[in-house]
Amino acid sequence: MATAAIDVSDDPRARVGGNMPPSIKEQALLEGAEALKPLLDRAAELLASASKAKADDAESAGKCSDLVRMIRACDAALDDKRKEVQAPYKAAVDVLMDMPRKAKADLAGAKRDLTAIIAEFDRKERKRLKDLADADAARQADEDARLNERAASLGVELPVEEAAAEPARSTKPVRSFQSDMGSSAYVREVDVYTISDPYALPLEILNHPKVTEAIISAAREFRRANPDTKIKGIIVTKEETTVVR
Repeated sequence: MATAAIDVSDDPRARVGGNMPPSIKEQALLEGAEALKPLLDRAAELLASASKAKADDAESAGKCSDLVRMIRACDAALDDKRKEVQAPYKAAVDVLMDMPRKAKADLAGAKRDLTAIIAEFDRKERKRLKDLADADAARQADEDARLNERAASLGVELPVEEAAAEPARSTKPVRSFQSDMGSSAYVREVDVYTISDPYALPLEILNHPKVTEAIISAAREFRRANPDTKIKGIIVTKEETTVVR
């Protein structure tokens, strides 16, 4: 009896010497599918029931409430089972995350120390260059004064030299030095924001969604500890919401 040939050319495990175990991703997928299958089947049943649910009277509304409880329980069970399957993989990932942590912290510390050393050198170098420039300017001023004094004694007037136009200010950072490897250090101006007068802030800032969210979050936390406290500028109202237990 003839049998059909099976093409296994694209399956690396079917090749000679290709007896490879499943990858970590495949193993996790198989274990997760096996562990979650009963709960996923249960979720499908609940979704099917929810799609047909109606609340025409107290009895049917009660059944909808029961369905919400079952959905909540299934949702929690899915999370618990997923965490159970995930635990050994998470532990392995945590080990890998912890391995370089100390070295990274030490490297960050070394980088901060080196940056501080470079910043100190940069400060001294800029002062040295400024002192040299100031000394040159002072010598030039003395030389100009000497020449003007000599010209006055001789009754002649020195021609006025036009000041050289200052070069346009460059937007590129000024490099203090550059190493053979191409690294350099320079001073860069950054914006530092300080709220000097919160009452003067424009409405465009105060009404920004992120600001509004932060203010409401702070007010909610404040009133949690002081429920009867009123906060100026914030109106707290009540609204009814349906809670199913």
